[in-house]
Amino acid sequence: MDVSGFKVLVDPLYGHVRLDEFLAALMSQPEMQRLRDVRLSNINSLLLGGGANISRFEHSVGTALLAQRTGRKLNLSERQQKSLTCAALLHDVAITPFGHLMEEAFQLAGRRFDHEMRLQQIFAGEAEVGNIERQIFRGRAAGFRNVLERGQFRRLKIQSDDILELMRGVGPLGQLIKGDIDLDNTDNVARMAYHIGIPFRKALPTDIADSFGMFSNVLYFDHDRKELLTEWLDLRRRLYNVFMTNPVDFSAKSMLIEAIRLGIEGTREHQPIFDDASWSLTDREMLHSLSTFLPSRQLLDRFERGDHYDVLGLYWIRDVGKPNSILKYSGAAALRESIANRLKLATNEVLIYWIRDKRTRPITALPLRRCSAPAQGIPVELGQPSNLVLLGILIGKKQLVTRKLSELCKDSVNDLFPNGSVTDCDSHLHLASAFEWTSSEEHGQRTLF
Repeated sequence: MDVSGFKVLVDPLYGHVRLDEFLAALMSQPEMQRLRDVRLSNINSLLLGGGANISRFEHSVGTALLAQRTGRKLNLSERQQKSLTCAALLHDVAITPFGHLMEEAFQLAGRRFDHEMRLQQIFAGEAEVGNIERQIFRGRAAGFRNVLERGQFRRLKIQSDDILELMRGVGPLGQLIKGDIDLDNTDNVARMAYHIGIPFRKALPTDIADSFGMFSNVLYFDHDRKELLTEWLDLRRRLYNVFMTNPVDFSAKSMLIEAIRLGIEGTREHQPIFDDASWSLTDREMLHSLSTFLPSRQLLDRFERGDHYDVLGLYWIRDVGKPNSILKYSGAAALRESIANRLKLATNEVLIYWIRDKRTRPITALPLRRCSAPAQGIPVELGQPSNLVLLGILIGKKQLVTRKLSELCKDSVNDLFPNGSVTDCDSHLHLASAFEWTSSEEHGQRTLF
């Protein structure tokens, strides 16, 4: 059955949508079908069940719908609109299983993998035709070029290089795909918040999409609607308070990334099962491979049973001075061994994981202008960068978890990161704050945890 003939989509954020021929055709291609089995979140959460299985496909289509909306608002040419839609839809086609988690595992294993570079290969055609690395899903290569070459679209002369430039944030329209406040992040944050149950104004993403303007080939945001940016930053903060500090999911990420690392590095007795071409696995395919690989089998079994490692300590580290030389992928093994030695535990009984603070981001590159007087640009400075890193220490044997060991863990981390740069992460406080929101129209649930 040719599903592109049934051009009706029901989206949880944007409602009933009639798809045009171009978007429907692109959605049917192998690179998009793979994303139906790649999660938007980098973990299949136990506590945030609503957000556990949202696919990158759903998010990518949502981003494309916002791009179509903004394209109409900007009165773009047909070629520009379809190029923007294509870039928005395909922006995640080079993503690894479980979001960026496999990318992190490659770096922990001392291997460089960059999905931006993989995009270059897909869109610029750097990989040779017939090369297995061109196979994205079930032995099939990316099909977007076939759509661009169809008779009704060929006349537009849309080039894959132009789409790649938009994905990289080049030019005013590129900022809509990759910028301080772009359509990708607008949909991502709103979609995850919606499925998890974090209260917010559901029209926020479409309101943002309608607030962009163009003057003298410069993209701007409507000054009279700048409160939307503050509203989005607040939603992002509340969402990542849930994502980052949830100790159960933090443990699950630590376990899964360690299992993937074992699959990439192998052991003395077992050859690696993952290589550079493994980026195109789906979540399900990757988990199956890990479950049949002896070095990762036990860890993966615990992960899938929900028998997670215990979080011995979760700390905010101010990333100044010494963390610059310790909290980096190349030093992860040494840091793990150092902490295990301080705790008098075997290295394989301890896991460490860290993530940079994503709760806030600066918005400075996008000017504000009034639609009534667009020539008068107003600089915008909203949000701020964070120099915090969230570091977790986890152990696999529950019987070892004692107050004394937790105190020793905290002392060890303080020794490694002196000068008052370490503070405890209060997960309950962060989780509760994610649901503290009210509006003039509705009152969201105040707390969930």
